[in-house]
Amino acid sequence: MKRRQFFKLGTAGLVSAGLSPVSAAASSCQSTGLAERELDDWYHLGTGKKGLPKRYEEHEYDLVVLGGGAAGICAAVSAARLGSKVALVQDRPVLGGNASSEMRVHLNGVNRLKTGLAERETGIIEEMLLHNRFENPQESFPVWDHVLYDFVIREKNIELMLNTQAIDVTMKGEQIASVRCWQLTTEKELILHAKLFVDCSGDGLVAAKAGAEYRTGREGKSEFNETFAPDQPDGWQMGASLLMSAKDMGKPIPYTAPSWAIKFDAENAHKRRKFNAYHEGIWWIEVGSDDDIIADQEVNRHKLMGYLHGVWDYIKNSGKFPESKNLALDWVGSLPSRRESRRFIGDYIHHERDLTGLTHFADAVAFGGWGIDEHNPGGWKIFT
Repeated sequence: MKRRQFFKLGTAGLVSAGLSPVSAAASSCQSTGLAERELDDWYHLGTGKKGLPKRYEEHEYDLVVLGGGAAGICAAVSAARLGSKVALVQDRPVLGGNASSEMRVHLNGVNRLKTGLAERETGIIEEMLLHNRFENPQESFPVWDHVLYDFVIREKNIELMLNTQAIDVTMKGEQIASVRCWQLTTEKELILHAKLFVDCSGDGLVAAKAGAEYRTGREGKSEFNETFAPDQPDGWQMGASLLMSAKDMGKPIPYTAPSWAIKFDAENAHKRRKFNAYHEGIWWIEVGSDDDIIADQEVNRHKLMGYLHGVWDYIKNSGKFPESKNLALDWVGSLPSRRESRRFIGDYIHHERDLTGLTHFADAVAFGGWGIDEHNPGGWKIFT
């Protein structure tokens, strides 16, 4: 096609002719590294100079911990106290994972302080909870974020990298040699080398890319002789939840559900569905999966937001909860707290009989506790 004819046709004409308008730059475009900025046309008015921003760094550590939830914090702090140079990589702006202000799942298990009994978590988790009791007696979740931040950065051997996600690995034989990270806030590509890597990220992208074996779904009864397992293995994974909180405004507060709300079907809901203490959040607003729960995250997030507002609409406007008259939503979650995705296979697989039989392990590092809590596709039940 001649140049003059090209411009006469225009975009619409090209499409009708079965062609696509492609610039010279686009036609010669090649994939580049995350930090490569050859076309970054930066003119600095203060210096009068042009240049390229520096967006690539490499660092060396003894240990890189991926994921700044409870498990990642414990791993990083423990290693740092033993003298290791540690990088703690967290893909969110705050620490805590499911227990952060973004998701608000309380960090506890066995503790029974309100009953007058002295059972508590142990190890570094207990330190974190005690630190919070003194520094955050008002039990504010946003302040809890900062308590955890202080708990980590006061360890001189830890370098904390927030808003940073590990997205790739470089292998040396069967060992991870380095991880490639992207830091959203600084536009930096970070290559982190270390002797050891610990993936505490929950979904375990780095472990998966490094070839670690994992499963999704539920084993059948026969594999571990588990009473509560399904008869045959299946793909079901416990879902993610969205929480919310409400505030008493001292006067009647109306509520109108947003356009994406999903109406709560009370007639067909589980008969044991509980609404007690709903002003502090409802854990059963949950969406699971029997396939790829990671790939479905954004679809499920939208559903969860719809379910959350549908349930609150039912509470406020069904007439069954007159005590909610003065309540208004004070906070709503936008980031689902995931219960389950990849389950990596190590030297030993923890199973039901370890819990019901009170198995003790010689290499245990701390003490915790919770019931066998199964969020299954047919409803819910808790075994204790």
